[in-house]
Amino acid sequence: MSITLILIPVAIAVAGAISTRKERSEGLPNSFSLETRMKDEELLEAALRNYGCKSVTTGGTIDSTLNGTRILFERNEQGVFEAIFVGDISADHARTFVAELDEEYAQLVHQQVYENLLSRARQRGLVMESEEVQEDNSIVLTFRV
Repeated sequence: MSITLILIPVAIAVAGAISTRKERSEGLPNSFSLETRMKDEELLEAALRNYGCKSVTTGGTIDSTLNGTRILFERNEQGVFEAIFVGDISADHARTFVAELDEEYAQLVHQQVYENLLSRARQRGLVMESEEVQEDNSIVLTFRV
């Protein structure tokens, strides 16, 4: 008897990384924020590193720079990070950055889910029979039970 699981990349499974642009004026002149769907601080930091950003985390806020633009990541009331852009950057460039960062974040989430699944399967005595990576980067895992 076998069990087949399909891991669909998060980038495909969830749409809409950016929802709104908000003007901010509380102590940060010439700034605006974009909501993201990112919740995990460690994965966000890793995605920023992979993207080429230099970041410092203090008190739950990630202070990052990329090509001279300062980007702060702060959690909103729902526990999701907002990207706050400080300085001279167009909204289009900011949206592109957040979309690309979201893709990197989604790949890291996908990798983490994959590793957790394999670990749990081993703990429960399941033996992997096969693993196939599909064209859309989904992974089909078949375990013998």
